[in-house]
Amino acid sequence: MPRPVTYTPRPSTGSSPWAPPQQGTFPAPRGNPAATLSLVLIALGLAGGIATFWWLDAAYPRIAELARVAVAVVVIAAMVLAVVAVVAAQRRSTHLAPAVIALVVSVLLVMALIAWFVLQLLDAGAVTAILDSVGL
Repeated sequence: MPRPVTYTPRPSTGSSPWAPPQQGTFPAPRGNPAATLSLVLIALGLAGGIATFWWLDAAYPRIAELARVAVAVVVIAAMVLAVVAVVAAQRRSTHLAPAVIALVVSVLLVMALIAWFVLQLLDAGAVTAILDSVGL
């Protein structure tokens, strides 16, 4: 009885497009770019907030309102990137310290922004007007 026909693949030399990818061709990334970018955005947010407070509020109040919103967006983006940086640092073998520093500082800045906006609402009398309209 004849033997059944079976397929035996030809040994791959690595030059075929169907060859499995070679391991170790790309070096592992150094550092954590998300943490670095988060720290840069934190610095930009702090500089923008300080410039808005000391310079724009007195000179250009309308532009200061837009600058405050831009600072808030930058700080929130820094916090999102800091969370991504912590996750990336846990999944890869990169340093965790810059990611944690960026996360702690960005969370503190977001909390400060929320407190500042609430104080602005209280100062503007918006909360008092809402409570008066409800009857409280």
